[in-house]
Amino acid sequence: ITAGYLSKKLFEGVSNNPLRKLLGTALMFGITNAVAKNPETVKAVARGIFKIVTELKTGQIERTS
Repeated sequence: ITAGYLSKKLFEGVSNNPLRKLLGTALMFGITNAVAKNPETVKAVARGIFKIVTELKTGQIERTS
């Protein structure tokens, strides 16, 4: 639920546009549904991102930019 809510807020921003809010709500439900149906995939992706960030912080991976 949190991932869907955050994606909605990031998409909508501070917009008062009703169409953008409607699309944000649809995006929220879509992401919430995808996360609920694929929890192991989400965990694997999160672990991979965490590993990369940790290795960058400890200097195990050299930054290219």
